[in-house]
Amino acid sequence: LKNQQWFFNDNPRNKSAFAEHVNDQSKHPVHKLDVNLCTLHEEGRRLNPKQKDELVAVLKKYASVFEPGGEPTPYIEHRMSTGDSPPVSVPPYRLSPVKKELLKKELDKLLEENIIEECESLYAALVVLVPKPNGNIRLYIDYRGLIATTIADSYPLTRMDDLLHAAKHTPFMTSIDLKSGYHQISVCSSDRDKTAFVCPFGTFRFLRMPFWTENCSSHISKVN
Repeated sequence: LKNQQWFFNDNPRNKSAFAEHVNDQSKHPVHKLDVNLCTLHEEGRRLNPKQKDELVAVLKKYASVFEPGGEPTPYIEHRMSTGDSPPVSVPPYRLSPVKKELLKKELDKLLEENIIEECESLYAALVVLVPKPNGNIRLYIDYRGLIATTIADSYPLTRMDDLLHAAKHTPFMTSIDLKSGYHQISVCSSDRDKTAFVCPFGTFRFLRMPFWTENCSSHISKVN
């Protein structure tokens, strides 16, 4: 925005300037983009009072959609077809007392939110703890063994340029970020044991789709 240019992440060298005037079929005026529309204090600044009231009415009508928690989407389940491949199981890493304490907090949170549950499974992936700048940890599961035996889904991923082209005549664009978006999809009950991971506190499996397994991106695209 500083240089009044835009580009796609997969082709950053191909930059284009923002247009001050666009000839299209829209009856709404197109303004030069001279502010960072991503900042909170700018939200709604181009809406007139009537439009703001209409937006608030929509948000109130669908308030339950934006509440934390809730059930997963009913439109798709996360499935992992592994054919006749044997289960992949590895022993857990040893963790320092500090990391064990941080891991326990993360597990308790996921259990409380009904994202994972304790289990007995022939599968067992490793837990990887990555430190965050704020001193907390990010929990990853090393599913490389499971991914190697999972049949890939060839469903096409959504292209950003196609989305922008489809929205070229709209006066406004709204972005809604799903909180822990992958957890909005449940794991098929017959495949939950495949998501099992092992750590010093036991063996757990995912009830909601974990981020690191095969075909996660294609399943998110199907929901879109």
